[in-house]
Amino acid sequence: MRPPLPIVVLTGFLGAGKTTLLRRLLGKPHGLRIALIQNELGQAGIDVDSPASRQMIELTEGCVCCLRNPELLGALDDLWSRGDLDRVILETTGLADPLALTWTLARPELQGKVRLDSVVTVVDPSSFESARGEEWDAQVRCGDLIVLSKLELVPPEQVAKAIAAVREVNPQARILEGGDGLPEGLLLDSLDAVDAAGREARLAGFQSEQARHSDFGVVSVSGRQAYVLDRLEDWLEELPERVFRAKGIVEIEDGWVAFHVVGKRLQLELRAPAPAHGESRMALFGRDLDRPLLEEELARCRA
Repeated sequence: MRPPLPIVVLTGFLGAGKTTLLRRLLGKPHGLRIALIQNELGQAGIDVDSPASRQMIELTEGCVCCLRNPELLGALDDLWSRGDLDRVILETTGLADPLALTWTLARPELQGKVRLDSVVTVVDPSSFESARGEEWDAQVRCGDLIVLSKLELVPPEQVAKAIAAVREVNPQARILEGGDGLPEGLLLDSLDAVDAAGREARLAGFQSEQARHSDFGVVSVSGRQAYVLDRLEDWLEELPERVFRAKGIVEIEDGWVAFHVVGKRLQLELRAPAPAHGESRMALFGRDLDRPLLEEELARCRA
């Protein structure tokens, strides 16, 4: 009988650094065959990075925290049937409640096929105070391991505040500062010290088979239009307060540029590789977003 496939759930709030962590750890030789399932909120194909050494499945037709998501169940069943994989990493959206996802992995259809190895939650000390809410608390509470990201952007006292906030929600969590010394086996090897029974006890008062869905929304924009870099950069730096997170890859006058915005911090990747789909694509996340206004402002940034 084929053994169950170990699943690592990677979660964290919008812009916490989940994809960056994945790229760092999977970009190094590890000798394992890993399938990566990324649950995209908004338009797929913005984070374009799919090395040939792993199979990537993007789920866009529903949130993986939904207990009866047939797309996720089918993907996991297919991956187990292959018989040639060592591990699956399931990266949730920044708004997912991983608790309900743990129930999904325990469904009868998956019994003996998959097992939850660990829940890893990424926390950004530079933005945790503005991010904190029901979604952030749920992700931290469920984490067996908490990885602190972007430590170079904040002073030690801010890191201490983030640790205190984590401890307030999840006193038993193992906390790891995600600097350059981050162990390569973090997501690739079994976390032997994870106490599954302890996780269940920790979450006992919150367990529900009904997923909680965030009141955050997303505005996705795509098309063949090119953008003027200076105009786009100015617009991204002055996004409305209601836009908490934005990311995209867009065509400009002389190539492509990728961008990430968390709060008021903008990161641009100039000379980004052209995506296979050939479209400018972006997604903006926040509460009570005014789609017509955002689209009108974006139109002024086009060439």
